[in-house]
Amino acid sequence: MKNASSSSASESRMEARARDHELKIVSDRIALAEKHFTSLSKDVLSYNASLEGVKEKGNKLSSSLDSYADMEYPSVRNAMQNVSECVATMQDYLTAEVNFLHGKVAQPLSFYATNCKIAKDYAKGAITARDKELAKLKSLDKMKSKDPNNKSKLAKLEQELQKASIDSGRARQTMVDQMVIFEKKKIEDLKSIFGSFFHGQLLFHAKALETYTQAYKHLMAIDEQLDLEAFENDIHPATIPTRLDSIKSGSQSSLHYDSQGSLRGSQLSLNRTSQSMHSQGSIE
Repeated sequence: MKNASSSSASESRMEARARDHELKIVSDRIALAEKHFTSLSKDVLSYNASLEGVKEKGNKLSSSLDSYADMEYPSVRNAMQNVSECVATMQDYLTAEVNFLHGKVAQPLSFYATNCKIAKDYAKGAITARDKELAKLKSLDKMKSKDPNNKSKLAKLEQELQKASIDSGRARQTMVDQMVIFEKKKIEDLKSIFGSFFHGQLLFHAKALETYTQAYKHLMAIDEQLDLEAFENDIHPATIPTRLDSIKSGSQSSLHYDSQGSLRGSQLSLNRTSQSMHSQGSIE
């Protein structure tokens, strides 16, 4: 009987050490997930906040492009208005991306605080059961040292220890089973959450590539010659004579004046000659 009870106590001590090791591993795994999932959730929220800042600056850029386009010549105006529209469109896509990341990435990551709390509860249950088992083991050892001949008391304590060991083993198995589920779900969630993150990024950048390609084409379609002609029309409008036109006009007026003046002079000279001849004829 003595050997049997000694063996039972020894086994309980070995079991207790094994469970201490398991509890440490479990506690470390829960703490690891809790720490890093919380950090990841905060980082995604911060990332989203930076995207919202980019969106605001993008809307401001679109507005500035529009204001500039209104003051330009036709070809540049048309191109810049189209570019402004492309930039504004990208801000709409950015808003959708922010909402997507918040719902599909940030929120699921934040839920891990609850998942970790549930896992901790299972670990606490196992710890409580183990502590009860250790308390029963200490009581038995104390009784053996104090009153080794008290068979009834020792038998009772051994029974209590056996029951505590069974409860502890059951709590331990529940904890291990739940931790297997926890670890499995964590891996699945990591794949799903960050799969959604990169899927969203790919969609956004695909739209960005498409939209900014259009913006580039609009820029390259600017007709420099058309706007240069518009500029020249502004700087030399048809209603205001140019300097060369003024010089040409002045030369033509001078030629016209000289021609008319010469004709009038010749006519006066002929008139005087005719009058003189007529006077001479009368005298004779």
